[in-house]
Amino acid sequence: MAPATHLGAATPEWQYGPNMSQPRIQMNAVILPNGKVLAIGGSLYDEQTSSASLNADLYDPATNTFSSAGANAFPRLYHSVALLLPDATVWFAGGNPTHGTYVRQMEIYQPPYLFNADGSLATRPSISSAPSNISYGNMFTVQTPDAASISSVVLVRNGAVTHSFGMDQREVGVSFTAGTGSLNVTAPPDSNIAPPGYYMLFLLNNFGVPSVATFVQIMGQPNFGVTASPSSVSISQGNQGSSTLTTTVSGGFNNSISLSASGAPPGTMVTFSPSTIHATIPITSPPSDGVRRRTPLSQPPYQAEEKGWVSWLGGASLLPEEPAHSSVLHARIFQLELDVTLAMPER
Repeated sequence: MAPATHLGAATPEWQYGPNMSQPRIQMNAVILPNGKVLAIGGSLYDEQTSSASLNADLYDPATNTFSSAGANAFPRLYHSVALLLPDATVWFAGGNPTHGTYVRQMEIYQPPYLFNADGSLATRPSISSAPSNISYGNMFTVQTPDAASISSVVLVRNGAVTHSFGMDQREVGVSFTAGTGSLNVTAPPDSNIAPPGYYMLFLLNNFGVPSVATFVQIMGQPNFGVTASPSSVSISQGNQGSSTLTTTVSGGFNNSISLSASGAPPGTMVTFSPSTIHATIPITSPPSDGVRRRTPLSQPPYQAEEKGWVSWLGGASLLPEEPAHSSVLHARIFQLELDVTLAMPER
């Protein structure tokens, strides 16, 4: 059975859905651009090939029904992974049918929406251009020669699956208006609907055929704060005092912070070190094993620590290519400390 819950209900509760073609555990379920869910792999008993399910089932939430979606060739049990790819197919790999034995073959599932009724390839809408990042509630433009035939625009969060669980899956439908050769699309309203990070942007036409996706990044709400320690400084004429400012930058903030002072007594000099904080801080490359580890950075004249590295020890994740010395964080969160010096001139 496929249990589900409606979070928009007054009192959300789990409800059992229809049966799949076979009972199974340690399977994978992948949300497709059209909102249907591909259920694939697994077995009745843990790591038992003889009870493996080779049937792929397609769940339709609109009708609350399962239908056959073909069959995979290899048993996919514990440690198997399945990811939606930008071309709207599903990559299916991994699994260990017995302890110490692993399936090395990979499979690609092509959903029915890619084909016409006669088996020929369906004509797909295309995306000419789209912004690389968008912000909550704002409108952005997607260039497409198929604007007149687009029925829906969806954002599908990039997959991150391990141990048969894609815990970060999310699909968000967004509103749009069609123009000549373009769509004016409104981004999700807030992070409750779509957390910051990378998404695949799909266009679906009137026949439900999806485009090849383009990657967009939803930027978190720009935010930064400044605290001082000590919060006040008392100095006498001819002397100087200092305070340490801690600046916390998070979300989609992508600018530099310039520091200045106002309201100081006449003749007082206020200096900052450094006087400007840059939003982008270079970080060390990951080690050869590919796992990013949380490492403090020292970059005089200030220290910075970027928090929240994503580490994968087995499993698979889908992220757009990142340049060297770049973080794969969905949102930048770092803290900077700097000194401010106040000097009161002698009278």
